[in-house]
Amino acid sequence: MKIGVYFWGCNKLDWQAFEYLLLTLNKTQSLFEFEVHSSEIFRKGPEIRGKVDFDSNIIFDQFKKALILYRQEIQNITSDPNTNFDQSGSSISEYAIAIIERKVKGEFYVVTDSPFAIISIGDWRKKYAPPSAVEFLLSTIIGACVELLDKENKISHHVATRGCLFDFNNSVNDAKNSVLIKYICSDCEDKIKNTFGEDFIKELKKITDRDWIGNYNDVGSVAYNLKRVFYYDLTKTRGFKASPMERISQKFTETFAETAAKTFFVIIIVIIITVLGLKGLLQYIK
Repeated sequence: MKIGVYFWGCNKLDWQAFEYLLLTLNKTQSLFEFEVHSSEIFRKGPEIRGKVDFDSNIIFDQFKKALILYRQEIQNITSDPNTNFDQSGSSISEYAIAIIERKVKGEFYVVTDSPFAIISIGDWRKKYAPPSAVEFLLSTIIGACVELLDKENKISHHVATRGCLFDFNNSVNDAKNSVLIKYICSDCEDKIKNTFGEDFIKELKKITDRDWIGNYNDVGSVAYNLKRVFYYDLTKTRGFKASPMERISQKFTETFAETAAKTFFVIIIVIIITVLGLKGLLQYIK
């Protein structure tokens, strides 16, 4: 199942860091294949007058219109005989998820209308961390993907709060429990098994466990690369991007560690030279 992800007017989110985190899943599991689309069409985000929250119907209408324009744009590019792109246009997925930074009316942070979904990060606040903001967004996207695939609505959100991926949460702050606990309750697990099969739930748990992210101390792990390349430390960064102070602190730490290592090496060399020099002097005196 291919899922197109569109960062629609995202200025606060470090979308490059999150893009890396999301696309890593393509290598980790086989349920979803994510593809990120970018275009000038999605740069400004949905349009609305004033500071009122969006009605989800208005957002979907604008998103569908934007997708039509984008698909036409891609079709024009791929149909050009001078280009070497996929002529069939199959690179544009049927399922599409838009991430926006404006609030949705009713404090909804995810709204689905298959094959489309809108995820709002407008209500996220740094005080909600942990979990990190990108872990919250990742978990929300995975839940939305299952909903998009469930065309007969057999897997619905439950009112009871269980720390489950499919809890019906009243706010973004309430959703943090399911992200931290990484749980799929027994009811939802049975429904998923009956709808999609045993292998599906195994792969889904592999995603939600997030063991594939690893530890930032493990060289080459996803967490390590997030911190090294994008300065996003899953254990410390609270917002959707590393703050200037966090970047400065990390650069200072890296520089200090590198300088300390070099200094230690120089000291060892000096000690060795000094010891050898003293031995040579003593032999000369004798």
